[in-house]
Amino acid sequence: MNKDGVTAPATASPAVPGAAEQFVVGVMRMEVEGRDSDRFLGQVEAATVALDRAVTTALGLRVELLSFEGPHLTPVAGAYAPLDFHQIGLTEKLERGVHFLLIVTEVDLSASTLSYTLALSSQLTNVAVVSTKRLDPAFWGDDHDDDLALRRLTALLLHALGHLLNLPHEEDPANVMHDFAGVDDLAAMERLTDSQRIQMKQALPRRHMSGRAGALNSASCSGRSRATGGALGPPWRGPIRCASSPDYPR
Repeated sequence: MNKDGVTAPATASPAVPGAAEQFVVGVMRMEVEGRDSDRFLGQVEAATVALDRAVTTALGLRVELLSFEGPHLTPVAGAYAPLDFHQIGLTEKLERGVHFLLIVTEVDLSASTLSYTLALSSQLTNVAVVSTKRLDPAFWGDDHDDDLALRRLTALLLHALGHLLNLPHEEDPANVMHDFAGVDDLAAMERLTDSQRIQMKQALPRRHMSGRAGALNSASCSGRSRATGGALGPPWRGPIRCASSPDYPR
């Protein structure tokens, strides 16, 4: 437990010697502004362990915690372009030899037609970027709640990985692929069904596919306001449905 009260197990699961077709999911901490480093780093580490527990047994994946120091990115209107993270992530994914890469950053992600973006997954590259900026109740003017922020982050990582492995949205509010309306819905998203596990296994890339999985599209999980705003859409092809509200904290 660090000085902010975040409990963070040290590492994710070790590699299994001789395991055939064991795919690796990298969770990469990419701290941009460094305003609350201890809390951010601890939560990402704890969420990585939680993600590892969720997918190692169910899917035979291995999760590794990675770090990328000092990305030189420039914000626009207080937010950062998700595609800038994806460009870095594609190079890092190839250099580090992981099959899937989930980038976690502490800064806000911009959106062209939506108020904000919580995550952006690309099946073309098997890279996703996730923002923790709005997950802590303190962002909305309440007290810090590290446990709640951790559960939200874990759900968002599972949700993003689900998109990389071709899972569609679900109506069940307890399902990890629920088409959530906003950050308040994330903590309840814990369930992964047997049929979803089978579908995710079937979407895992074969060796000759160089880490590509599923259809070549992207999914954006975004928001409109504190209580509402989840939206799925491929922003690189034009959003399926959009939301707009200038009334959110910056």
